[in-house]
Amino acid sequence: MTLDPTNMLRGRPIIHYDRNSPSRFGIFPRRNPEQVRWFETEPCFIFHTASTWDEPASKINEDCKVEVEAVSMVACRYTNGNMLYSMGAIKPIEKENCDSQIYYYRFLLSDTKKNMITQQMALSAIPFEMPIVPAIYANTGPKFIYGCSSRDAIFGAETGEPMKVDCLVKIDVQTLISRGIDEDTQSIDGCVDKRNIQEIISSEDPEDPIKIFQAPQGWYAQEPQFVPREDAKEEGDGYLLTLMFDKSQLDADGHASENTRSELWIIDARDMRTVVAKIFLPQRVPYGFHGHWFSREEIDKQRPYVRLRTEKKEEPKGE
Repeated sequence: MTLDPTNMLRGRPIIHYDRNSPSRFGIFPRRNPEQVRWFETEPCFIFHTASTWDEPASKINEDCKVEVEAVSMVACRYTNGNMLYSMGAIKPIEKENCDSQIYYYRFLLSDTKKNMITQQMALSAIPFEMPIVPAIYANTGPKFIYGCSSRDAIFGAETGEPMKVDCLVKIDVQTLISRGIDEDTQSIDGCVDKRNIQEIISSEDPEDPIKIFQAPQGWYAQEPQFVPREDAKEEGDGYLLTLMFDKSQLDADGHASENTRSELWIIDARDMRTVVAKIFLPQRVPYGFHGHWFSREEIDKQRPYVRLRTEKKEEPKGE
């Protein structure tokens, strides 16, 4: 993906995705960036990574230090650049839907002579974006990753089509990664769970590795936040908070009046079906990205505000 004004001289949009150039991933010790190692694979575009974690080696070296066997990464992987075209009101070169898939990469570090990606596979066939991982599990290999999806394409092929989220997804990535390795899903186009949105929604299996909260018809959600239960016994025991909006409140031209209102829905993250509570907001909150949830304890522990900038006082002038 390039952002280059000279693309326009070549008949391309200023933001251009080159599907003929390989993608490269760089891994380096954060305190020794000059030791970067590059891993090359098929072309793709990644806007959001979900989580990355180390896999320690089974053996300890002579200095009694735990070596890293590999680095694993879960990310949202696109195969074209239409998402950025859509967001930037740029006409896409190829009219195809732009849906990302949740994808797993494993970069082997123990082989110092060759940089290999030992696993690369889609964990699910459904569109998936805006991945959410509770901070406590972000760098330790989370079991569950939450995100946004849609019964239609998340991004339309034509410009100006906004991101429409009517499904919130909970994915047991560790189960799907293990299944993919057991089934030897090695192809870059391989997919562990090939079901579509409706097939997953229809599942009654309480142990299903993918669970979906389906918004009522005409309602759209925003990127959720995960809030752990105070007495949580395991990962995933908590709630999803998301802002919801009923599209029927818009007029014939798609405009919102001063009377339109959004709602904050609290969803049980264990079953991804039960709406625990709805909080009616005094006004509409436009669709947007990213947020954060703070507990009362975190708010109470905030440091008091201190003014850091002061006006420079002029020195008195001498006679």
